[in-house]
Amino acid sequence: FTSFTIPDYQAEEFTNLQHDFATSENLTVVDHVGNTYVKQIMVHVTDTTPKKLTQMDLTGVTRFINSKYYNKSFEEGGLEDNSIWKVDPEYKAALESALNNMDHDTPVETYVFSKETIKQMKQYVETHGIGNSKEPDALNNFYNQFLAPNRK
Repeated sequence: FTSFTIPDYQAEEFTNLQHDFATSENLTVVDHVGNTYVKQIMVHVTDTTPKKLTQMDLTGVTRFINSKYYNKSFEEGGLEDNSIWKVDPEYKAALESALNNMDHDTPVETYVFSKETIKQMKQYVETHGIGNSKEPDALNNFYNQFLAPNRK
């Protein structure tokens, strides 16, 4: 004997969407003794269809690479042909060494972080920037604050 209605609902608002959308709706509930309650809510519709990334989407985005994708084309998940990790001999050697260590479970160093420490690390980067981009000694301070004490 309780009714629930959305009196202003118009299906067309939702069935013809071409992009993300938000609208308010009024919900009305009438209980078994006739008490009426009206509540206004916001309805958000988000397109969650995966989008194919283009080169432009990835400009300035940090990507992670593993040995499965290292020698593949950029379109297949590998590095760009002009990536410093492919064209600079020192970078290339460092990356290949790291991938080899990962593949053979022979890490040079191992660190263990708690969820709280990871949260603090993210906050540090948000405040101090990536590397030394905002402060000349930020990377060294990051190492001393988070890496050195968590080295196993």
